[in-house]
Amino acid sequence: MISIISYPEKTVNAGSNVSKWNAVHHPIKFQVLRRDYDVFLDMYGTSLSVLFGVNPTSFISIGDTLSFQTNNFVSSGTGIVTTISGNTVICTLLTGSLAVTQAGFVNLDSRKNFYIKTKVWGVQGLVGNLTYYLLGTSTNRPSDKGLATVDVSTFLKSNVDYKNEFDYNVLNWLDSTLGGMFNVSFSENWTGHEGAFSGLSETDLNYYTNSAKQIQDVFGSNMGEYVPFLTYAVEDTKAKFLSSFEKPTYFTGLPFDLSFIYSEKIWGFEFSKYEETKNINGVTAAITNNTLDFNDGIGVHRLMLAQNYASTIKTVDVWLDNSLGGTISPIPIEATLGYADYVDEGYYETITELAVLSP
Repeated sequence: MISIISYPEKTVNAGSNVSKWNAVHHPIKFQVLRRDYDVFLDMYGTSLSVLFGVNPTSFISIGDTLSFQTNNFVSSGTGIVTTISGNTVICTLLTGSLAVTQAGFVNLDSRKNFYIKTKVWGVQGLVGNLTYYLLGTSTNRPSDKGLATVDVSTFLKSNVDYKNEFDYNVLNWLDSTLGGMFNVSFSENWTGHEGAFSGLSETDLNYYTNSAKQIQDVFGSNMGEYVPFLTYAVEDTKAKFLSSFEKPTYFTGLPFDLSFIYSEKIWGFEFSKYEETKNINGVTAAITNNTLDFNDGIGVHRLMLAQNYASTIKTVDVWLDNSLGGTISPIPIEATLGYADYVDEGYYETITELAVLSP
């Protein structure tokens, strides 16, 4: 069996909010584990032997060499099978030791030239009606501890582009060249055996953006500071727009948009764009809002401004807010969030102030 033991994700705001969004121009790594058989390991007397129970034993023969590993990776070693009795296997140790009773697993050295194939899948569509398409396949060989690192970023880069095809005729628009969803599947292979690939889940997806991070950025190559969540503690930092400018400039009459991540964490909930216009003295002229349309799905959306501002307007504060509550169809991707956990208050995007200049 191949299992993922480490995902390219980060916990945001030291709470339960977890970001699974990563910058595609950095490595996006999964750590996977080869685990042929789960066992319960135990030292066998005081001799250099190891005894364990394994089910089934039909693939193990006397004389086989096994590699054993505890779940905490503290103890490991190899041994030659000397006795098989029911589901009990006894090995004479070749390397390593096992000091205490530990849960763990064994891998069969008889599976010669063992390697893992990883398929990387792009994902399109709405939750409940997703389409998968193959981006590529990689081959990885695990270490003697059964560990392998799989970097999928190379395959995902084929999905991004730098051409802006937004027609600027709707309030917000999903731009698939700026990011998207993906998934992975694995198969076990060795000499004389080609394994079937694991299944794909619609609820355990991963995400990427067409971006790069700076050295020592918070969360490293993960986009956690830009990923919106439904709820925040009072002291938490809200998500940011995908802009390198703290105060971008909007030129009247020219195309302009702000990009943001519409994440799986807020999928299905209603959000609005708010604009607070101000004059040259910073005095508020008006606050307006418009409900966003997320029927295009999860991903990176481009957001338009109201435009056609009066000549007296010099700055515009822009933010997104979930205070209207309610849901849109279809239902949220993670039903475990539930409506009982939904807090109907607070902004989820850091306010961005725009300077309004005439061309």
